[in-house]
Parts: sequence; structure tokens; C-alpha cells
Amino acid sequence: MKLILAILFGACLPALASAQLTEGALDPTFGTGGRTTIPFDLGNSKADHAYGSVLQPDGKLIIVGSATNANGNEDFAITRLLPNGTPDPGFGTNGKVTRGFDLGGANNDVAAAVTLESDGNIIVIGTVDYPNPDQYAQQLLALHADGSFLASSVPIAQTRGNDVRILPDGKIVSVGQTVSGGFSVNEFSSNLSSNPSSQTYSLMPVGGASAEAASIALRPDGTITVAGGFSPIDPNTRGSCFVAQLHTDLSLDTNFGMNNSGISTFRFNLGSEFHDDACFSHAIQKDGKIVVVGGARASSMENTEVAAVMRLLADGSSPDPLFAGGGWGFENAGTGCLDDEPRAVKLQSDGKIVIAGYGCVFDPSRAPNDFGITRLNTNGTFDDTFIGNTPGSNAYGVMVGFETYNGNSTGEDDQAYTLAIDSADRIYAVGQAQFNGGDTNMAVARLYSDKIFVNTFESRQQ
Repeated sequence: MKLILAILFGACLPALASAQLTEGALDPTFGTGGRTTIPFDLGNSKADHAYGSVLQPDGKLIIVGSATNANGNEDFAITRLLPNGTPDPGFGTNGKVTRGFDLGGANNDVAAAVTLESDGNIIVIGTVDYPNPDQYAQQLLALHADGSFLASSVPIAQTRGNDVRILPDGKIVSVGQTVSGGFSVNEFSSNLSSNPSSQTYSLMPVGGASAEAASIALRPDGTITVAGGFSPIDPNTRGSCFVAQLHTDLSLDTNFGMNNSGISTFRFNLGSEFHDDACFSHAIQKDGKIVVVGGARASSMENTEVAAVMRLLADGSSPDPLFAGGGWGFENAGTGCLDDEPRAVKLQSDGKIVIAGYGCVFDPSRAPNDFGITRLNTNGTFDDTFIGNTPGSNAYGVMVGFETYNGNSTGEDDQAYTLAIDSADRIYAVGQAQFNGGDTNMAVARLYSDKIFVNTFESRQQ
């Protein structure tokens, strides 16, 4: 059986509204009516993007991405917000930090993810041009808690940097993609104080010609899980997803995966003749099972995509037959557009699954995209208590656009790329909001939760 749940963020179904705040409503105590944008505006293009985020134990939110400078090149961009959504004056300059590495080529430097060390230092990973437009390097940056520079890594040439975590012993582990087509895993000492040890894995033994690791999650013992996508050799088969498990020495865990290979592969297989699937994020449940989200082709149209989620058994041997009723579901909006992409997944304190990304919307006043957030019960069914109060929200997802926040009456392109959940189970969808047809700012929407504070802090799981 196909064990998948597919989600249509941008379904054009009647909104479920309430006069009082409900789970999934914008939180009025954050920013302006639950939303905020952060402009860097360093150059004429005013193009600022957000791709990674993490919550500090004190509730401050760190966001990383890129800002286009006066020369038209992208620099690492980092900002920190207070719990009320305003910039933190104790971080960088007016709550912002930028850093250009300018190692060669077009000198575009883009941060992708961020994590926290136990002493409060901030570790940022991204990809930089090196040394010409046809090559690139993985680059890590360490900042003190106040945003001042601490250290930077040796660039790892011909390797992209997509995600980063801190191991229990304080070492830093990162993942990405190599120019040779394998997915890379790299390990650094605390604060980037020494050169990394690296390991590259190829999915050729399971039919893959090009693999990219998109996300990392850690088990309590420090065991590393990596999720991403790969392109098979056969062009008619198109993309698939993988999850790999590694020991802390970066060797594959042969007790995990299909045929004890250390790697599990799967496709969503929604019936498209293209079968072009990709996975971008994953989370590990308390019982060890792995929830993976990605995009899947949903019809014979090559540019048609829906958000999809799969849960694997803890040992990675197969999909979980108890998830989503042992089958798969696809919500067809009929008159809506079908082009949605999930980018992040996190678990709330009660085990519910939160997925954020962006969804295509048919309404011209909001098109082409809004932030899309959905929440699933632990069995994979849609959580019908999660109801948004913004236009386009429906029984399957909360849609958040920034048109009214920015004072625009026409639609703009708003995209969420990352997600954080605080100790009160409030959801932070983080990405970028467009206005005036081209200017883009980092953007955050916080959704209300009626839960009391809990003892565990989900952001430490990341």
C-alpha cells in the first residue's frame, strides 16, 4: 500500500473562521496582528530572504538567510527578534548582522540554517560562490550571542551547506551536496576551532546518480539522521527521497534502512507520470519513528506539486502502516491551483506534527503564494482544531499572506521556508514576503496556542 498523506496548502475551500482566537489563528501579541517583516535593504534591489531559524531558550528568534548588498551580491544575513516580534537591540546593529565572504565568482553568499551551542554561541551554515560562478563551497560562521564575529570555517569547496546541528559532545555536524553527486556530512569541533573531518556518500548502490542532503535530526544518543532527495539514473523515474542514519563518527549505521544498508529510500507515487519527488525536512518522534516532508507530483502536469508527508519506522526498514490510516489521501480543490511546497516539519509537545511551506493560491488578491501551515494528529490525520483566521485558510491548512500587512491590495509572492515552535507550542512560520512587485523582506507569522507552558523546549530538538 502507498503510505502517504498529501496536503494541498492552497485549497480554495470556504474558510473556517471564529470570532475568538483558535489554534492556528494569528497571535495578536506578536508583531502587528501576528506578523512582522524585517528589511535589510542594503542595495537597490532590496532583496532579503530567510531560509533558517532557531529559538533561543529565552524566546528570542534567530533568523538567517541573505541580503543583497549595494554591489548586487548576496551576503549572509542574520537577525534576532524579541518575543514580541521587534528587533533585538542587543544583537548586532539594530538587531541585524551581515557578513560577506566574497571568495570569488559572483560573490553570492547565502545562509541556509542556524543552530545554538550550549554556551549560547550561534552557528550558521550556508553556501558561498567559490571561486567562480560555476563552483561553490560550504561555509560555516560562528557568532557570539550578541552577534559579534567569533570564527568562520575553512570553506569546503564544491559542497553546498544545507543544515547544521550540535552533537551531544559539542561537535558540529553539517550536511549538503557535493558537485560529484553524493551527499556530504562534515564534522567540526566546537566554535569551528579546527578543520573539519568529512565524509561523502553516494546513493549509486540504490540507483541514485545525484543526491542532496537537506536536513539533519539527532536521536537522544547523538545518532545522526539525514534526509534529502536524489535523482535516479533512469530519467523516466525522476526524483525520490532518502533517509540515512549515521553514527557520531559519520559511518553509516548498518542496523538502519532497507537491507541494513544504513539508507532508506522511498517515493510518494501520487500517480503522476513524472514521479518527481523531493524531501526537504524531517523530525524524529519520541518513539523513534521518522516523519519526512517533501513535494510530490500530483498529476501528469510537470509543474504540478503538492505537499506530502511520510513516516518511517524507527529502524528505517519501511513506511509506517499505522500512519494516515494505512493509505494516502489527496485533497483536490477542483478550482484551485496545485503547486505547493512544504519546507519544514516540527513536533509540538503533544506529538502533533506541524508542517510549514508555501502554497499556490488562486485568488488574484493573494496570488501567487502564501505561507502555508498545516497540523496533523499523531496518526497522520488532519487536525480539525487547527483553524486559521486569514483568507484562504481551510480545513487542511492555515494560509498567511502579507498583502494587508504591507498595505497592498494586490497579490504578492509570500513563501515560508522554515519553522520554529516555542515552549508554549506557538508556531513561528518564517520566510520572506514580497511587496511592490519586487522588494522582499524576511517575514514571520506567529500562530496562537492556548496551551500552557511545558517543561521541554521544542526548539532544542530543531
